[in-house]
Amino acid sequence: MPQNPIVQFIKKNFTGASITVTLVNGQTISGEIVDGFDDIIALKSGTTVTFINSFFIVTFV
Repeated sequence: MPQNPIVQFIKKNFTGASITVTLVNGQTISGEIVDGFDDIIALKSGTTVTFINSFFIVTFV
């Protein structure tokens, strides 16, 4: 399965950078981009890695 365009963009341009994503429910999650595949990006904060489905991302900074 090819990567979702937003996952591809974030992984290509921001791997190693810290970002904050806002989800459709208004929740924000911050962390360092450590991976991305298919429709998923992975953010690491401390020792926790959070996998986020790109369809739930409204914005990121």
